[in-house]
Amino acid sequence: MPWMLFYQQGAVVDKHLTPADIPQERRDTAVGTLITQAIMIVFIVTFAATVGKHGGSGAFATVGQMAGALAPYLGRCRPTY
Repeated sequence: MPWMLFYQQGAVVDKHLTPADIPQERRDTAVGTLITQAIMIVFIVTFAATVGKHGGSGAFATVGQMAGALAPYLGRCRPTY
């Protein structure tokens, strides 16, 4: 994601890292990337198994459409304001 470049640079500045710290930070970034992508894959597979198994079909272009497809299984969210 493009915004990650700004976040990463901000983290480097905030941590007062030196060039010697960069290899460890690269490993940290790679591990973080793998973990977040693994979480996303689990979500996608779970979503597809839940909605697809119970007759859900169609394209989901927005988060609202995805939430609407899950509503029969999780219940509807009520605003708290």
